[in-house]
Amino acid sequence: MKDRAFFDTNVILYAFDNSDDNKYSKAIACLDKYEPIISTQVIREFANVIIKKKIFSLSVLKEDLTALHHSFEIVEENVLKAVDIHSRYKYSFYDSLIIASALKAGCSILFSEDMQDGQIIEDIKIMNPFMER
Repeated sequence: MKDRAFFDTNVILYAFDNSDDNKYSKAIACLDKYEPIISTQVIREFANVIIKKKIFSLSVLKEDLTALHHSFEIVEENVLKAVDIHSRYKYSFYDSLIIASALKAGCSILFSEDMQDGQIIEDIKIMNPFMER
């Protein structure tokens, strides 16, 4: 059984857009290694970035959104927990929502390009999958 890992929007975007081969391959490798979990927030942010930057057509976006719904466990956000995380760790509220969702889902790892690599918040270790180790 694979460990549960939460994926921030930026990692999901790289997994669906192979314009950066290095980040694409690293994102895919992480997705293959772990049981991938995302939140409804990640889905909304993913769609917003695709539409705003016109990365794909709307028909491709719909296919990708369908794939997300079929391939990932999706959890709802925990707003009250996000407020506590924001207060204690000083992450933006939206990053705090991501962390709270990962905690709610029982993940051991949160993959994000934007958060502090190596930081541990309660039971989750934040990891930047694109950093050289």
